[in-house]
Amino acid sequence: MFTIVVLVISLCTPAIDALQPAGCEKRFQDFGGKVSTFECPANCDIGDVYVVGGPDAFQPDSLVCAAAIFTAAAPVSGGKVVFRKQTSNPVPTMETGSANGVNTIDPATAPTTNTVFFAFEDSIPSDCAVAAEDIDQEVFVFNCPANCESNTDIRSDLVFDVPKSIFAVQSLICMAALYDGKITTGGDVVVQKQQGILSYGDASGSISGIDPVPLDTYDPAFTFSDTIKPGCLQTMSSQPNPIFFFTCPTDCSPNLVEIVGDGIYNDGTPICLAAIHDGQITAAGGGDVIVNKRPGQSGFSGSTRNGVTSISGGPDDGFDFLDCINGSPTSSPSVGCSCTATWFGDACDIMCVEGNYDAANNPACTCNSGWVGPMCNFPLC
Repeated sequence: MFTIVVLVISLCTPAIDALQPAGCEKRFQDFGGKVSTFECPANCDIGDVYVVGGPDAFQPDSLVCAAAIFTAAAPVSGGKVVFRKQTSNPVPTMETGSANGVNTIDPATAPTTNTVFFAFEDSIPSDCAVAAEDIDQEVFVFNCPANCESNTDIRSDLVFDVPKSIFAVQSLICMAALYDGKITTGGDVVVQKQQGILSYGDASGSISGIDPVPLDTYDPAFTFSDTIKPGCLQTMSSQPNPIFFFTCPTDCSPNLVEIVGDGIYNDGTPICLAAIHDGQITAAGGGDVIVNKRPGQSGFSGSTRNGVTSISGGPDDGFDFLDCINGSPTSSPSVGCSCTATWFGDACDIMCVEGNYDAANNPACTCNSGWVGPMCNFPLC
C-alpha cells in the first residue's frame, strides 16, 4: 500500500505542470547563472501550480512564471521577467498566500529547505540578463541593449577560460561581449556554441569592470564569430511593424542555420536566409526586401528552391515577402515598391502596355499617341 501511495504522488506533480502551456514548467533551478531572464507565455496560472514561498522570495524548485504572476512581476498574459539567485542564512521570511489566481505553498511543508532562494528584479533590462544557454539555437545573432555595463550587479555573471578563450553557456551574452571587446556599450553580436570543457579557470583581472569567475564543473561553451555578419541572422522578432523594409548584407551563407518554411517562413528563420530560399536575393549579392508578418500560421512546409533546402515546422507565427516583380523595394517615402517606368501596382505587376505610369496621375498610365485605356492597351481607331 505504501508503494502505491508514493507512486500516485510522483505522478500527480508532473500532471499539474502538464496543464501549463509550453515554457510554464520552467523552474528557477533550471537556470545556471546568478541572474537570468525568461519570457513567460500566457496563461501559466492554470489550476494549482507549484510555487514555494512568497511574497518576494521563492525556493529553487518553484515554477518561474507562476511565481511571477503571484508577485505581479509578469501578468497572466505573459512577458519577460528577470530574476536573481541569492543566498541567505537564515532564509528570508516566506509565507503561503494567494494572489492573482496563484496559490503558493508554505516552505515549512515543502520537501526541502535551502539557503538559496530567488527573487525578481525590476532594475535590470531583460536583454542584459540573457545567458547563451537560454537560447536554443547553436548559431544566432543577439541584440545587446546599450548600457548593460552600468548594471554592476551582473558584472560577475560570467565564466571565461583564458587558455581556451571561451565562455561557459551560463554566462550572460552581453557581459561576455563587453568583456571580449565585441561591443563597447551595445550592439549586435553573433554567438556560436561549441563543446565545453571540464573546468573553467578564472580570468586574470577585470575588463571594463567585468570580473569573470571560475567554474569547476563541465559546461558547454560559446564564442563570438568575427566572420558571420549579424545582419545575416536577424529575425523579425525585433521589428515592431507588421510590414517593414530590411537590407540583407552580401555573402550570407544559407547553411548557417535551419530555414523553416516555403514562401511563408517560421518567425525564427533569419530574414535573409529565407529571402535567399525565396529568390528575393542571392547569397552573394544581398539586397533589399519587404517583410510581411503573418501571425498564427497552422504550420510550415519545406522545399528545395534556388539551391537551398528548407524544412517543415509546426504552428507558429511567420512571415513572407512582398514581391516587387518589376521594380525594387524602397523605404522612401514609405515601405513599398519602386516600379520601373512602364509598370505600376503594389507589386509592380500591372503594365502600361503602350505608355508610362504617371505617379502624379495615380493610378493611371500616360499613353503614347494612338493608344487609350487604363493600361494603354487599346488602339485609338
